[in-house]
Amino acid sequence: MNLYDGYEVKIFTADPNNPHALFNNWIKDIFEEADGTMWFGTNLGISKYNRANQTFTNYFPDTLDLNNDNNGIPNSASSVDARSRCI
Repeated sequence: MNLYDGYEVKIFTADPNNPHALFNNWIKDIFEEADGTMWFGTNLGISKYNRANQTFTNYFPDTLDLNNDNNGIPNSASSVDARSRCI
């Protein structure tokens, strides 16, 4: 994933040996909350980007259906409701 901050491009890639790296390189969806928090939906889990230290917190479903391309992750989270929940 390439992230441009207005000055330079930072390249993030998955690293199985680094728990704070992007979870997976296959990004299926990107969502930014009103407060600037960025979420990246991959084919194996979800990564939340921490802008302050340029790391990720990774979340994945408790059970993955390896025969399902979506692995239980929504294909799109394009908006939020009044309580800042993805809809």
